[in-house]
Amino acid sequence: MSVAKDKERNTWYVVIKTTDPMTGKVHWKKKRGFKYKREAIEYEAKLLLGLAPRNAAHITFEEISERWFEFENTSEIMRRKKREHFKFRFADFYQRPINSITKAQLVQWKIALVEMKYATSTKNSTITYVKGVFHFANAIYGTEDVSKVLTYIREPIKQEHHHVWTPEQFNLFLSCIKPKHTVYKLYFEMLFYTGMRRGECLALLKSDISQDGYVNITKSICHFCDGPKAPKTQSSVRRIKLDEKTFNDIKPLFDIEGPYLFGGCRSLPVSNVDRVFSYATKAAKLPHIRIHDLRHSHATYLINSGVNIVAVSKRLGHSSVSETLDTYTHLLEKTSDELLDCLNIVHKTDH
Repeated sequence: MSVAKDKERNTWYVVIKTTDPMTGKVHWKKKRGFKYKREAIEYEAKLLLGLAPRNAAHITFEEISERWFEFENTSEIMRRKKREHFKFRFADFYQRPINSITKAQLVQWKIALVEMKYATSTKNSTITYVKGVFHFANAIYGTEDVSKVLTYIREPIKQEHHHVWTPEQFNLFLSCIKPKHTVYKLYFEMLFYTGMRRGECLALLKSDISQDGYVNITKSICHFCDGPKAPKTQSSVRRIKLDEKTFNDIKPLFDIEGPYLFGGCRSLPVSNVDRVFSYATKAAKLPHIRIHDLRHSHATYLINSGVNIVAVSKRLGHSSVSETLDTYTHLLEKTSDELLDCLNIVHKTDH
């Protein structure tokens, strides 16, 4: 059986060979005139099922996968990649008739796959490709899609403990920024005392700051040449209030020509932001943190100060309170210990 192209007519045709089980005589069936290869493959599958269902039942997983590649017009690079997934992580089933593979066997295969020393993303890609072949076989050849029992492997949950600075450490950092870099100093101050993402802060326009100290956060910027983009999530669009000192500190920036709060006519160059941050951190002899950790420092200070977690979540622009809880679980555990200590003091056992 084969699907081929008629170069003279620029169309596709199907040829299928069958054998009469009684006489042993070979029969050939041929159908021309398919405009697209996909149409020819679909016809071949129907023809195969109609004339020799036993042949369809004995098609191997490997054969089906190759037909899947043809049907999807998969590039040669992707074909090689998917074959490697099958040969290295689906080897026991690769050359078996696809109808002989059972749900129970696939469940056992997934259990073994979990234990293999590959990245979770690699294992899940293998599952995706295996499911793709079974789905194709079901849609085109009418075989049972037993791959429905397969679920994806979840990444193990890792509790990330963020490196943060205290307000005292941050003030030491600010004192090490050179006077000529005042605008960068104010930029870092804004990050630490608002919890804004660095891109959100770079994208701030003077018009985003109201006269009563509210900041409208509606965009983010990665590099000036790319221009402002939509924020990370819809919840990232928010309105927050500046503390009094931060608001007073940034007021001189409004007198600088240009629309951007930090930079004037254009946002601050990212490379310069990184350079100034690194220099001042080393000069202050502080533990190394990322610029993004100024945001975590802000949240850490608020939570440790007993601020309501809902208010913290809204200020950070998280999509839900659960995101804040997941991110700062280690802090909340500490707060719970302090809460219990407080209860033990107030509610002493009578003797």
